[in-house]
Amino acid sequence: MDRRVLLIEDNPLDQLLAATILRKNGYVVKIVDDGRDALERVAGGEVFDIILVDYELPTLNGIEVTYELRLLGFRRSIVAVSAGSEAELISDWRDAGCCDFLAKPYLPRQLRELVNQTLIRRSARRPMALAWQLTDLRT
Repeated sequence: MDRRVLLIEDNPLDQLLAATILRKNGYVVKIVDDGRDALERVAGGEVFDIILVDYELPTLNGIEVTYELRLLGFRRSIVAVSAGSEAELISDWRDAGCCDFLAKPYLPRQLRELVNQTLIRRSARRPMALAWQLTDLRT
């Protein structure tokens, strides 16, 4: 099964770096360079397992995009991937709905591990819900 990543990043070099790392690790990566494009994709029904979003984007900043994605009903993981100087915005990112933060510049291993761990944590919750549903049916 494909693991799909939406990368919201307007810097071509950062796009290339992240997409290369993720694709080498088996992810299908869609890249958009604008927050509005990301919102249109999600609103249009495209399915992603995780979204990586930068702060500085042409129309909406990453925090605004995250907030709007949550309003659209996107319930999967959103990770802020942004310059270390923007780390003071972590509480704003979390308030908007991000589950984690990765500071740029990062090592390839850091991106790979963050995405893998985020998806493992998410998938670990699914069997628990299923087990609960099965237990409920037996009583």
